[in-house]
Amino acid sequence: MRERGTSLAARAATVLLSAAVLVLGAALPSWADGKADLAVRAMAVREVKLGDTVTMRLGVVDYGPAAPASSARLTLQAPRGTRFVRGSVDHGGGACEINSLDTRVVCGLTRTQQWKDVQPGGPMVWGTFQLVVVGKIGSVGSAVVSCSCDPYSPNNRTALVLNGNNPPAPKPGPHTSPTPSKSASPSATPSPTPVEMPTEASPVVPTDVAPGADGSGSAPEDDSGVDLLFVIGGAAVVLALGGLGFAVYLWRNSSDDEDDEAGE
Repeated sequence: MRERGTSLAARAATVLLSAAVLVLGAALPSWADGKADLAVRAMAVREVKLGDTVTMRLGVVDYGPAAPASSARLTLQAPRGTRFVRGSVDHGGGACEINSLDTRVVCGLTRTQQWKDVQPGGPMVWGTFQLVVVGKIGSVGSAVVSCSCDPYSPNNRTALVLNGNNPPAPKPGPHTSPTPSKSASPSATPSPTPVEMPTEASPVVPTDVAPGADGSGSAPEDDSGVDLLFVIGGAAVVLALGGLGFAVYLWRNSSDDEDDEAGE
């Protein structure tokens, strides 16, 4: 009888502890797995007109803690009325593919000549590409970094702006580490075709910008839900320990009753 009570107590404790482990596993944030946190930023070009060939600066950073995987991609969509100059994105490195209209480029980020040196926790790495204005400038373009290694997406997109203001600087995810050093100003990066960056407000701003195209509409994620999950996980552990104690209590009472009956 005593062995049966011991077995029941052990089983009850195992079930409760397993439930606690499952709850705690769900409560852990995805950033605890040591993922990358890639972010991108482009600098606007102003005073652009039909027929111009302009050079745009693009920066990529990894807030860490992990390095970008080989599957990381950089996708560029040209602003309406423009086309990419072939070979200007990867400088002939062969890591990028461009569509037949020269309006969309997809690159293997870690194989590009300009952004392959992005390191976790390091400064933003700046590169350049060229656009030719072939028509009326319309909606802004976009630059997006994507990777299964990066669970935080609000800082993965930036706008490619002509005759407008610079998109906002990206911010790291709520649980990334280590903190990267301050990136150098894009004007300090040497370029074969420098672009003048006036400081005054832009006289012309595209009027048909798609909502959220510049990536500024997404607010940083609130981690209060994560805190709540940790509270639930802690409560589950307490419940498991309480169940174990109750099972032991029942087993001891059962043993005492058997001893009393044997004494009678």
